[in-house]
Amino acid sequence: MMYREGAYVIEPVFPTTMGYEGAGVVTAVGTNVREFSVGDKVSVIPSFMFTEYGTYGEIVNMPVHAVVKHPENLTMEQAAASWMMFVTAYGGLIEFGKVQKGDFVVLGGATSSVGIAAIQIAKMQGANVIALSRTHAKGDVLLQKGADFVIATKEDDVTCRLSHHTSESITGTSTSTPTTVANAAPECKPNKEIATANSKKLLVPIKHAGAEISCGNLSYFAKT
Repeated sequence: MMYREGAYVIEPVFPTTMGYEGAGVVTAVGTNVREFSVGDKVSVIPSFMFTEYGTYGEIVNMPVHAVVKHPENLTMEQAAASWMMFVTAYGGLIEFGKVQKGDFVVLGGATSSVGIAAIQIAKMQGANVIALSRTHAKGDVLLQKGADFVIATKEDDVTCRLSHHTSESITGTSTSTPTTVANAAPECKPNKEIATANSKKLLVPIKHAGAEISCGNLSYFAKT
C-alpha cells in the first residue's frame, strides 16, 4: 500500500512489479542453478527490489538468492507469510539495532505480524520488551507472546510510561507511527537507536526529536 501511494522508501518505476511474499513449486531453473531442482517446494525471501522482481502472479521469476526450500511441515500459506515479518524484525533489531541482553526494546504496532516476530526475536536476545498498541484490548495477547510491558498509545501517557519503565535503550520497530516515534525519541539515550517504518512520513518527527538520520535497506534509523 505504501509503495502504491508513493510513501515507500523505494520510488516507483513503471512498469512495475509488486509483491515480496510467495511460495510454490519450482517449474524451471536457470542454467547455472545447482541449489534447486524442478519440483522443489520453495518460498521467497524479501531480498530484492520491486523495481526488479515481484510475486504478484501465478508464475514468477525469482533470483536464486531470494529463494529457499521450506520445511515440509509448513503449508504454502505459512511458508509465504513467514519470511517478511521475521526478516524485517531481525534486520532492524539484530543487524542494525544490535540488540543485546538487558536492552529495552520498544515495539510500536506490536500486534502486527512484524511486531509479534520482533517480540520473539528480542526476547531470544534477552532484551526487555515494551509493546505499544493503540488500546489495552490486546494487551493480554502481547504479554502471552513475551512482552514484558504493554503501553496503550491512546490511553496512556506514552512518554511518562516509557520513562517509568526504562531510560536505558530504545530500539523501535518497523511499524511505528510519527506520534509514537516523537514520544519515544526523547527517552532514547545517546548512542542508542530508533528504527522506524519504511515511510518517508516518519523523517520529520525523528528530525524534530534531534536525531541524526541514516538509511538502512530495511528501515530508517535515528541514532541520538
